[in-house]
Amino acid sequence: QSHIQIQPTIETIENLAAQNILILQGEKDIQTTIDQALLLEQELTELRHNDYTLITYPGLGYFLSCRGSK
Repeated sequence: QSHIQIQPTIETIENLAAQNILILQGEKDIQTTIDQALLLEQELTELRHNDYTLITYPGLGYFLSCRGSK
């Protein structure tokens, strides 16, 4: 239940202007989709936050494993 209380990610990254950001995304994740990671990347670009890295993993799901991925 605690994850429900977390601010939406885009609101959170606006407060991280001086922080390095690493986004690891399984492309077959059905809980947090690749589209959401790409939206974060777009938002970071629009905020001119240059110190971030997005790494996607084809064939991997939520836990960055093949097991349970669809």
